[in-house]
Amino acid sequence: MEFMMSIGCRWVIALMMAVTAGTVLAQESGEAPLLDVQRAILNTDDAQRQVEALREEEDFKSNQEELESLLEELKETEEYLNKEGALLSQEDREEQQRKLVRLRGDAEHVNNKLQQAQQELLDRILRKKVPQLNALLTEMIDEDDIGMYMHSSFDITDKATERLNRQP
Repeated sequence: MEFMMSIGCRWVIALMMAVTAGTVLAQESGEAPLLDVQRAILNTDDAQRQVEALREEEDFKSNQEELESLLEELKETEEYLNKEGALLSQEDREEQQRKLVRLRGDAEHVNNKLQQAQQELLDRILRKKVPQLNALLTEMIDEDDIGMYMHSSFDITDKATERLNRQP
């Protein structure tokens, strides 16, 4: 399962703060270095450990298994209804339709629980790492590390992740 979720207004503000320093340097050369803040932070060793720990939590695993089971039952019910629906009585067809509605609702509920757990983890990681990334960007500008990347790949994300990994 991909660790993807929508980021709220706080993320946009953090992103703007993190790249402001890079924008100043970019104005001098006319080219902007690329920094994927979310990727830089989520690719750190610390974030990867936390994501893996979440995936190993009993509640999370249980919810994943429940979601997979619900999706499989939903698929089977849909296939049965498509294949046998014309042969079923009106009452049986309606019962299968109610079952589909219930299964979809249950699957959506469990999926929302998984997404909430992931979002909470992301929020904790960002609260910890965005200030570190802001300080790191200032250091990179002071050391002129960003300037040398502007003439190669323009992407400083991996360099930012590498430097975040070196921090305690």
